[in-house]
Amino acid sequence: MSSSQPTSSTQPAASAVNSVVCVRALRPTPLLDERPGGPEGFALPPLGRAAKRRAWRTLSIVAATLVSIGLLGAVGFDRWDRTAVHRGGPVSGGAGINGARLAVGETVVFRGFLLRNASKTPAVLEDVRILGLSGGFEVVGLRTGPAAIRPEDFLHRGDPYPPIGSDSLADRHVVPGAKSPTASGEPDGGLRLEIGARTMQPGVARARGVEFTYRVGHRRYRRSYDDSMYLCAPVEQFPGNTCPGEAEGQFDDAAVDFPVAP
Repeated sequence: MSSSQPTSSTQPAASAVNSVVCVRALRPTPLLDERPGGPEGFALPPLGRAAKRRAWRTLSIVAATLVSIGLLGAVGFDRWDRTAVHRGGPVSGGAGINGARLAVGETVVFRGFLLRNASKTPAVLEDVRILGLSGGFEVVGLRTGPAAIRPEDFLHRGDPYPPIGSDSLADRHVVPGAKSPTASGEPDGGLRLEIGARTMQPGVARARGVEFTYRVGHRRYRRSYDDSMYLCAPVEQFPGNTCPGEAEGQFDDAAVDFPVAP
């Protein structure tokens, strides 16, 4: 009888403990932390793996983006540089203001417009324009000639035309690169433009200047000079220094174009 009493007395206690454990195990875990302060106090528990910060990956993406932008910019600049026409450039020219008294219909050649190249790379002419044609100024033709001629030959008059020793623009249109400067510091050599002109009416025929387009390598340039040319006809109508008179500096917008044949 004594051995069975302890056994019967411990059974209720064990049942109570088991029931407590089971209740706690079945109690659901809230998804939100129960914090005071209303909805603002709740926070979602983290889901998934924690994000890892990899600074080197961000830097590599930024570097690759910058390199791509740089390459696109270089390609765009090269394309623009090849297609754009820049002002000025290494080739210069000029002849000053020139005029001639002549008969109506007589042809003269202005040979003083000399192109000089300050670059060591040859320059290739692509186009020459005579600007501001006014008062019946007629361009008979455009030729090229050697750089070295006598000053007294800057204005060629009469026959034959074209003058002996000149070449067509298609045959000679390269301004040679500078080899050594002259005593005045200008580039050595060059290319001379020879502009044949006449007027078929009395009065002052005139042209404002010359514009030329050329390339050095793949880069293209354009330059213009207001070196005016005047033709005063007939001779007896303009004695002494009366040419060009009041017509000086008065020009229209007409022009004649001499593209270099490919």
